Amino acid sequence: MFLSNRFELKLKRPSFRQFAQGCLLVILALSLGACNTALSVGAADSDQSSATATEPGLPDTPISPTPTSGEVEETSPPDQHTYTNEQYGFELTVPDNWTFVEKDHSVLLEQGSLRLRINYALATEEFSPELFGRTGISAGDFIYVGKLNFMGMVIPVDALVYEGKTKGIFYGQGKLIQAEDLILMIVLEKEGEDYSLIDIPEVKQAEAFSIVETFRRTDQAAQCLAQGGRWEVLGFSGPGCNLPTSDGGELCSDSQVCEGLCMADDEEIMVDKGNGIRVPDPERIDEMNARGEELHGVCSAWQSTFGCHVVVEKGKYAEICID
Repeated sequence: MFLSNRFELKLKRPSFRQFAQGCLLVILALSLGACNTALSVGAADSDQSSATATEPGLPDTPISPTPTSGEVEETSPPDQHTYTNEQYGFELTVPDNWTFVEKDHSVLLEQGSLRLRINYALATEEFSPELFGRTGISAGDFIYVGKLNFMGMVIPVDALVYEGKTKGIFYGQGKLIQAEDLILMIVLEKEGEDYSLIDIPEVKQAEAFSIVETFRRTDQAAQCLAQGGRWEVLGFSGPGCNLPTSDGGELCSDSQVCEGLCMADDEEIMVDKGNGIRVPDPERIDEMNARGEELHGVCSAWQSTFGCHVVVEKGKYAEICID
């Protein structure tokens, strides 16, 4: 009992030396713990910085660092210019890395053997299929590859594929495209190569698509069409807007009462010269005028009329040729 009380007394009343030693041990333990924690964190950071980023199922290969702006290879688009066809009233943006060739009723853009061909004519013109440079399609199947917004309408774009290779790109399925008062055929193809080797790269297909997408009417032609007119060659004065008359088809006996001309191009006084060409018959005109009666015609549908026609002047027929 005595020993027990002494032991309890010692526990309850430690000496100053024991208390100081205990505090020192606690401080030392805390310091060692903090150091170990710092070392552990530093080691973890070091391991993390050198670790390889991987995902399950992927090979352990390092992720390439993101290149700085100075390391990115930048390619600027090629210079370009605008081609304008005043006679037919359209424009086209042409990259300078394509060779541009202008021919009758066609424009050609070429890169080596690759050729983007755009054939055109007015809907009012007489033309044959040969005008558009193609009378048939080579071997292969048409595969739909997309569509193009072209002059206010949507046209399909097809690839001609043979034995897994793209032999050509046809806008409008290889058929004639009627856009407003223009008739067009647009084809991307290769010339002068063994047909079995031709395979047009997708990047060139995309370039050609971007070029065709810029096809547009000139501002003057667009304004003319908006008024119901026709953009055409007005004789020696060059291309311009031919507007419709408000009295077209009305009976007349003199051109002075018409906005245009008082026309009398009927079967009785015209002669067929072949190839669809009809001209006035002077003998028949004289015969009709000799009757002494007032003759009539109809006011022309257009303000400007060119070529040779029979008109009515003061009740008589007259031959007139306008260039």
